[in-house]
Amino acid sequence: MKYAARLITLLILLFIVAGCSIFRPQPSGTLFTFVLEGKVYEIAGYVNEVGESANYLTYREDERIVFRAVDQNRVGMISRIVSGSITVNEANEIYQAGIEIAMERDLFKNIEKERTFEYRYGKYQLIVETYQKRVDVYHNRFILFDLQWELMGVYWDDDSDGILDREDSGDLELDAAQNLYMIAIQQAAEKNRLQETEDGQILISKNKNRSRELAGIAY
Repeated sequence: MKYAARLITLLILLFIVAGCSIFRPQPSGTLFTFVLEGKVYEIAGYVNEVGESANYLTYREDERIVFRAVDQNRVGMISRIVSGSITVNEANEIYQAGIEIAMERDLFKNIEKERTFEYRYGKYQLIVETYQKRVDVYHNRFILFDLQWELMGVYWDDDSDGILDREDSGDLELDAAQNLYMIAIQQAAEKNRLQETEDGQILISKNKNRSRELAGIAY
């Protein structure tokens, strides 16, 4: 099964306010249920107050959780198993099937990602996204794919100072990811897509001409 990550960078479920019983509001996100080979699964989406997000894939039997897996930061791939004996690959097959069902039912919407910069470097696809935490305070997310758009890592520059602070998931050590992050930042600067604030934050500037759309949730 081809991963939907090859088609879109972020896969985030659309919250339907009315007219669809399989979506219902949650305290911090949305819930989508689907049936695959006679079993009912759910994908719950959450976003916290600083813009960090995750989708949780869960399977239950008689209200007991059999397994739970997470797509940290909603990049379209299960990154780890939270509980249960399922493998990441097995969870990903179920997750991608659920996403395809949601897409077939038109339960996604497209939004423009203005503060996103993409650059191909060697065997990597590099993506830098800038998010606003609060007024005049930002952080950057660095997402690393291979050329087939298979996820290789998600990293955060918490202070938008050009230095990666932590890793959500990834095949590369933080130092190696930092080198690729700086290459992406340099390329953004060369293409006039970099903005530096008075207090030294390094941001991806808005791209008003961006035509590529990404799947997003409406809150």
